[in-house]
Amino acid sequence: MSGFPGNAEFGRRVQLLVQDVLDVIDMSSYGLCELIWTLNSDDALSQAQKIAIATESVTLLLRDHGVSLVQLTWPSETPTQSLALADVDAASFKAPAAAGSYTALVRGRPR
Repeated sequence: MSGFPGNAEFGRRVQLLVQDVLDVIDMSSYGLCELIWTLNSDDALSQAQKIAIATESVTLLLRDHGVSLVQLTWPSETPTQSLALADVDAASFKAPAAAGSYTALVRGRPR
């Protein structure tokens, strides 16, 4: 993928991922690890590319779609902490361990 992530393919993948989240965000939180799981269907993407696509998707969701970042503890849907985009790093996209905390997207502003 020449020029990736600065090319049209990057933008297309970001938009598809954003739409995937928007399709379900009103029903449930969406863990950042789920973004990577979705991208795992494409063997051509490196882990760094997946994180770049996922990070850009999170940026757009926060900026344009009324979505917030929170910390959750599996399996609860009750946020334990509000987060900012600056809090997101590569570890934020890892799946939680049993009863572990993870970063998730939720609709609106958490209480």
